Amino acid sequence: MGFPASFASTTIVESPDPTAGVTPILDCLEQALQDHDAEITLRGEDFFEFRVPIGARLNNDFGAFGYRPGRWTPLAFVSAGCFRVTPLRDRLVVTADVQIGQYLLTRVAPLSGIGGVLSPLGGPIPSLVFGTCVGLGIAAIWYSLARWEFGSWLQRLDRRLKEDGHRRGRLTSA
Repeated sequence: MGFPASFASTTIVESPDPTAGVTPILDCLEQALQDHDAEITLRGEDFFEFRVPIGARLNNDFGAFGYRPGRWTPLAFVSAGCFRVTPLRDRLVVTADVQIGQYLLTRVAPLSGIGGVLSPLGGPIPSLVFGTCVGLGIAAIWYSLARWEFGSWLQRLDRRLKEDGHRRGRLTSA
C-alpha cells in the first residue's frame, strides 16, 4: 500500500443547452485543462482522458522567472486523469478521476531531502527517517488540500458554464 496519489470527485450540473448533450460540459473542462498545458490523450462521446507532461508541470511550477505563488489553481497539481459526463434525467453527472503523483513528486521529494539535510538528529539513518516523515507529513497536507480544492472547483462547474454562455461545438481540435 502506497501513499494516495489519486482521488475521485463528482458533481451534478444543469446543461446550458439540453439539446447539445454532454458536449458543452466536456468542452468547458477540456479548455480549463488546456489552460494548464494538459494534453488530451483520448476523447470519446461522454469522456476524455488527459495528462500533463512533467516538463510543463515544472515550467508552470517554477518557470523561467522563478516560483509564482499566485499561479496555484485547483488544476495546478493534476498530473493525469479522466472526466466522464453521464446524463441523469434533466441533469448531468460529472465524475473526475485525477492523479496528483507528479505534483507530490516535484514538491515532496525536494522537501524530504531538505528535511533530511537540516535534520536535528545525528547520523544518516535518523536524518533519512526524519526527512521521510517531513515529506510524508507535507504530502498528506497537500493531498488533503488538493482533494478539497478540486472538489470545490468541480462543484462550481455549473456556475462557470452559465458564465461562459451557451457555447456550441468543440473548442479544440483534440
